[in-house]
Amino acid sequence: MPMSSSSSPASTVSVRTVVALALACLMTLVTAASAVADPVTYPDPAGSDRTITLDAATYAPGATVAVSGTGFLGTDGQGGVVVVVKPDDDGFAAAGFGGTDATAAVSGHPAFSSEADGSFAGWVTLPSDLATTGPGTGAYAGQHFLRFLAGSLGNPGPSLSLQAWFGVAAPAPPPAAVSATLADMAVAAGGTLSFSFTGFVQSAGGGQHVGLKLDDGAIVGCVPANADGSGSGAVAVPATLAPGVHTLRLLGGTACVSIGDGGSLSEGPAHNALVSFTVTAPAAQPQPQPAPQPPVASPAPTKPATPATPVPYATLATGSKPLTARATGVSLKLTGHGARGTVHVTVTTARKVRLRSGRGRAAIVTVARARSVTLAAGATRTVRLTLTRDGRLLLARVAHVQVRVRLAGGKTVVETLALRPAPTAKAKAKR
Repeated sequence: MPMSSSSSPASTVSVRTVVALALACLMTLVTAASAVADPVTYPDPAGSDRTITLDAATYAPGATVAVSGTGFLGTDGQGGVVVVVKPDDDGFAAAGFGGTDATAAVSGHPAFSSEADGSFAGWVTLPSDLATTGPGTGAYAGQHFLRFLAGSLGNPGPSLSLQAWFGVAAPAPPPAAVSATLADMAVAAGGTLSFSFTGFVQSAGGGQHVGLKLDDGAIVGCVPANADGSGSGAVAVPATLAPGVHTLRLLGGTACVSIGDGGSLSEGPAHNALVSFTVTAPAAQPQPQPAPQPPVASPAPTKPATPATPVPYATLATGSKPLTARATGVSLKLTGHGARGTVHVTVTTARKVRLRSGRGRAAIVTVARARSVTLAAGATRTVRLTLTRDGRLLLARVAHVQVRVRLAGGKTVVETLALRPAPTAKAKAKR
């Protein structure tokens, strides 16, 4: 900008430079929330010492972009060079501009005038509806740009047309609101108060540890939140808590996080939710009542006994060999008792045996297939039972075995059964 005749160049440069630096620092603080990269400097593609600097590489829509430049001196070596800014070559209009070195807009475009040392600083505000994808291609694909033009207005100097590229990122979603909800608004003293909550998220991401306070007393418990800041839990209500309205406060930040030296470790930001509930008196315990005494019943009249009906049953017949076996069957001699009727007969091993020597698990083996036979009282009859597959395997391995004969309606008898296979045709020929 032109200097007044009453000011020395040195003092003017010093003051304006200090103000420009202060403005740049202020704009850095203002745009820190939206910028997500370090400052980026673009040199003059023509090779001069002119540069353009943006305070970041990426901004959110509506953010303020701090801009600055160096080397903008006129043909007389003085400042006052007007620098015009065209966003995306008029692809969008700046929402505003300003700063120490801002000057009147040129054809509706932001404009700045350089200092005596050739530098300038200011800011340009992006529109809040700026698309996240710009016209850039190649190395700057999808990016937007501010084009800086100089050399024809104010104190003319070497012409400049320089694009300063930047990206636009969608703004971060607002943090979830902190809230707490009770499962029941009333609870008896000595009971349990269940609750749920949302919004307890750390600024660095992830859920916080949520501290619990009853009536703003000491911490009575801690509940970890999920990654999205939600969670649930329960807190015991002391039996001594007086009936009436009380509060449960949920705290996020430092309430439940500690480190070894006794200090606190922040899971900021601090969150706070308060809910009220009513404590009722504990329910009265029922008093035990004496059990009612049954009335004394009159003795029932006795009835004459009905003679018992004879029940059929059987026993192994007395004498030699009441139980024998051949290759495929077992023969039993049975004697009937009681009355004529049907008797069920089963034959199993008296103890667990292995069907194959040294292999398999030992088990009770059913030697012959069960059979029902009809016997008259006092009659003796030989009954033949067919060997089971397991009975035949057992027959092939041992010569005799103790078996348990169960006669439905009679006693269970343990006998030694000689398991002798029938002679083969070859053996009969030898005889």
